[in-house]
Order: sequence, then C-alpha cells, then structure tokens
Amino acid sequence: SQVKCSEIVDKFPDGEYVPDALLLMSENLLMQQNYESGSTMLSRTVDMAWQKNRWDILSEAFRLQAEVALMNNDIDGAIRPYKQAIAQSEDDELRAKWQVDLASIYYKVHSFKQAEKEYSRVQSYNPDYMAAFEGYLYQGLCQIRTGDTSKAEMILTKIENDRKYEE
Repeated sequence: SQVKCSEIVDKFPDGEYVPDALLLMSENLLMQQNYESGSTMLSRTVDMAWQKNRWDILSEAFRLQAEVALMNNDIDGAIRPYKQAIAQSEDDELRAKWQVDLASIYYKVHSFKQAEKEYSRVQSYNPDYMAAFEGYLYQGLCQIRTGDTSKAEMILTKIENDRKYEE
C-alpha cells in the first residue's frame, strides 16, 4: 500500500485523494516503526489537508502527531498542532473539536487541572452536540479527579438533565 500511495502522490500531486494517500503512507511508516519518516510524512499530510480543506484527514494527522510526540514524552509537541490549528481556523465547530482533542492530551497524561481548564474552553467555540457533551463530561471528570466534586456534580447533573444529550 505504501508503493501505491506513493504512486498516487507522484501521478496526481494535486489530486483529490492525495491527502488520503499521504495519511495512509504515514500510518504505514509509523507501523513499521520508521518514526522519523512517518513524522515527516505526517507534516506533508497536514500541509496537504489544510490546502484541500480535508478536516477529517487533518484531525487524524494531528492525532497521530500527538501520539508520536507522547511516545517521546513531548507533551508540548503533542499539543502544538492543536493550538496552531485552533488559532488558524475560522470554523468554530472545528475549533471546538480540536479543543476537545487538545484537552484530551492533558487528560491522558493525568494533568487534570490543565485538562479541566482546556475542556472548559470548548464551549466558547460554538461546538456541535458531541463536542459540547464531551467538553462538559470530561470537565466534570477532571473536577472529580482534582477533588472538586461539588462543581463536577453541577456539570454532570446539567448534562444528565439536558434532553439534547439523551442519545
């Protein structure tokens, strides 16, 4: 698949499927534990996904970049792409989704105070229902982890009673 992806990129450099091919090629390299080449390919993927407005590919590339950075204990490297994307994007729904992803990195490394702060920012971006729900839920879970159970109970009761989150 790596060869075929390379052929797509070479034969159709501005083609519709180039971001997909670059992402798949990045994943191939990472699975082969070729982290340096995989990271380089992820950078190309990010650039092409921005250019083609392929937010699905961009989000997945950011996630993979964050995983590689966390593998190397580089928290700043894991959050940097998300901070940059949030600052550059004009789409508030995307910004909210990326804010959830950024906060999730802090949650993953057990930095619950910072995660709670980042999850609380999700609501400022006009999120869709899923991002809003995740932001509230994990903000409450972070508050539980830091011992602020009264605030957590208020947030969790709020989302439990809000009918738009029933599903």
